[in-house]
Amino acid sequence: MPTTTPGIRQTKRGWEVSASKNGRRRTALVQTKAAAITRRKELQLQLEDLQKPVAYCLGEAVKASLRGRWAQAKSFDTIECNLKQCLNFLGDDPPLEQLHEEMVLGLREHFLSINQNPTVNKKLCQLKSVLIDAHKRGKLAVLPSWWPTRLKVDTVKDRVISDKEHQGFVAWFRVHAGEEIAD
Repeated sequence: MPTTTPGIRQTKRGWEVSASKNGRRRTALVQTKAAAITRRKELQLQLEDLQKPVAYCLGEAVKASLRGRWAQAKSFDTIECNLKQCLNFLGDDPPLEQLHEEMVLGLREHFLSINQNPTVNKKLCQLKSVLIDAHKRGKLAVLPSWWPTRLKVDTVKDRVISDKEHQGFVAWFRVHAGEEIAD
């Protein structure tokens, strides 16, 4: 005799269970009505889980940025290597929303143990670009406001002219300004 429980009906093979939500449908076949009621609840929970947005992982974001932003870059191999180093430290799996300041500061300290400040700045900038790309694609709601500041880089180099340059200046002054100024 058919039952009036929605999504559950008795057939010759057993109890057929079905659940649907937003155009998605799941079905199962069980042997008892009690198992059918339990299984229907499980199917409904599965369908609700399918409706929740899947967290966008750091590894996926890096792959998408490499395919998009840096696909034609001349330094693609270097950028890919830098981002793989970030993934080796942070992992592929953390959702972008769960990335926090301590993780990035730990990454920076790790890089400082093996690289100079300009290289560390470059690697962290490339990682931040991945987050910016994910934000533009709608995969990250808000960009982090806590991103660490760039490390200080000493770009001033002592410049001393060579003997050849010195002789060139003296020769120019002799021709254009006279011997007195050339001295």
